[in-house]
Amino acid sequence: MQYVPVPLPASGTLSYLDAGGEQTVVEVTPSNAMVVYGLYLDLSNMTQAGTVKVYQKIDGTNYREISSDATAAGESYMLNAVYGIAYDMKVTYTEAVDEGAARDLPYSYAYMGG
Repeated sequence: MQYVPVPLPASGTLSYLDAGGEQTVVEVTPSNAMVVYGLYLDLSNMTQAGTVKVYQKIDGTNYREISSDATAAGESYMLNAVYGIAYDMKVTYTEAVDEGAARDLPYSYAYMGG
């Protein structure tokens, strides 16, 4: 019988603070090379449009922006990409207009290795 590796799930919730600005939703810090299979952000609690950005420490030290996507109010977001990473990766969210209150922002992704 051949062993077929299965990705592991990871999830959590960020409390997006009313302070606004760009806030890190999730940061992945691998101890070994790993693969991240997509990422889902549940933005249903957000009442304003926003921006999701993905960063990676490509050189192992400094974060570099690798994608940026606008989102509509209350619209959930699926980052449909596979990332092979050896260094830290993070996903951030920035509100376009003040939410006026802290909002829960759940997320989930799957990974192998790390």
